[in-house]
Amino acid sequence: MLSKFSYLYAFFLVFAGGCSFENNKSTPKIPLYDESLPILKGLIDRVAKNSSNNLVLNSTGGSTRVSLEIAKLLKDNHIDLIVDKECSSNCAEILLPSANTVTFKNNPIIAFHGNILSYKHFLNSSENIKGSKCNWQYAYDLEKILIDKDMNLDFWSHQMERLEPNVTFEVDRSGCPWRRYNFKNIAWLPNSNQLRNMWGLKFSGSVCADRINLCRKKIDKRWEKGTRIVIGDEIYVSGDN
Repeated sequence: MLSKFSYLYAFFLVFAGGCSFENNKSTPKIPLYDESLPILKGLIDRVAKNSSNNLVLNSTGGSTRVSLEIAKLLKDNHIDLIVDKECSSNCAEILLPSANTVTFKNNPIIAFHGNILSYKHFLNSSENIKGSKCNWQYAYDLEKILIDKDMNLDFWSHQMERLEPNVTFEVDRSGCPWRRYNFKNIAWLPNSNQLRNMWGLKFSGSVCADRINLCRKKIDKRWEKGTRIVIGDEIYVSGDN
């Protein structure tokens, strides 16, 4: 059931190759897989029919394709997105720009580590490996989302400056090379000014990186000890707090 505030809490905690859930009494258990899309459509439809249109969503990411499908649902249904814990990877890259409005509560972790646009750039810039056999439709879809919101298409370049990747490629069966970033710093948590001025994201509230000491504590709980994270422009190693 929707709460009295008409918020539907959907905590999607999915990351490269696996998923887990953080839930409470009002949280449906919905993994971010193909099989979940019919359920997601139903949930977003319920929110869209409610007077508030608010969806509280927290996610560590997921596949680009599935994230783009969810993004379309958010956009078509004019969903107002609320993040109160975490929105990272494709959640941040794709879902935040697709929402009607974005509100951050409780200084959530908003984290980036490259996207389909950075992948395309590095591949096309490589002298030895070419992407002529790659299908870049997902990149075009993401570009359209950003263009529609008048946001910076090159925000990934600010990410790479801070993450310091050592990029390598492997060719898969399709002939399209797969990239490995091998980041020196695992994730970048931009502050509110960086999100607004470098990316062009419009939102209310504040994020983890706005409060350095609080953010360090959240990072210590979120990442393994010894993980290098960039908070704003400061490098922090988890467990050093």
